[in-house]
Amino acid sequence: MKRMGRFSLSLWLAALSFTVGFAQDKHCLWKVQGDNAPIYLLGSVHVLSEAQYPLAQVIEDAYTASSQIFFEMNLDSVTTPKAAALMMSKIQLPEGHTLRSLLDNATWQRLQKATGDLGISIDGFKNCQPWFVASNLMMTALGRHGFNPTYGLDMYFFQQSKRDGKTIKGLETLAFQLDLFSELGDSLQSAFIAQTLDELQLIETAFGRIVRHWETGQIDSLEALLLEGFSEEPEFYEAFLKKRNVAWLPEIETLLKSDIPTLVVVGTAHLVGKDGVVAMLRDKGVSVEQL
Repeated sequence: MKRMGRFSLSLWLAALSFTVGFAQDKHCLWKVQGDNAPIYLLGSVHVLSEAQYPLAQVIEDAYTASSQIFFEMNLDSVTTPKAAALMMSKIQLPEGHTLRSLLDNATWQRLQKATGDLGISIDGFKNCQPWFVASNLMMTALGRHGFNPTYGLDMYFFQQSKRDGKTIKGLETLAFQLDLFSELGDSLQSAFIAQTLDELQLIETAFGRIVRHWETGQIDSLEALLLEGFSEEPEFYEAFLKKRNVAWLPEIETLLKSDIPTLVVVGTAHLVGKDGVVAMLRDKGVSVEQL
């Protein structure tokens, strides 16, 4: 599990990318052209800063040209009382278990220090799943560097779509995404949180590297960064990336047969690499052009 830390950073940060608002030759945006209306695939990051806006015009143009917008999940689905209850049920540890009981002494002490440094009350997490604690640590640390889900690319286009009255759909459900984490075994979850603690100090430099490669449109270099964390953790690569990409492909192929131009906004790691959506479409003979 020595490389789990790189996996955790890939999951919370590097598995996602973002766009910036100045001229460049290429972007994390692909046009998929079948016999009917085009589909645009846009790489996303869930946390950005206000400085990343406005987006490049080619990205805004792809949105404007699209009548419907697909996300990994319809963000409307997470705001209902039913969703809140589901989230709570997945976050909570089984009766008789506590976060402290799942962690060794060294990891527990490190977690206490990290939460203190980040201004988080560890008492609020005593009955929570380790993956949820790790997520909060990473999001809080990102916030310290000025990045916030409020400015995430998904949220930006979701809000735009709501204002413009565009059709909004999701490739997955909230329950499915929560199960990806809740189905991790105790040992993997404990290792996950320990290595997330290791990665907290690397956020600024790791994020900066991804930004630079994104800005210059160096997809090969970006791919290496995004997938590095999964390279020695095949079970996570299979569950969090490959299986989901395979599951999305029929939906995207169906969209290609329709006359509805569509923008699909998903994490960038889903679009790059040999098992990425772009490569799978090209393997099927579909025309895919990076814009």
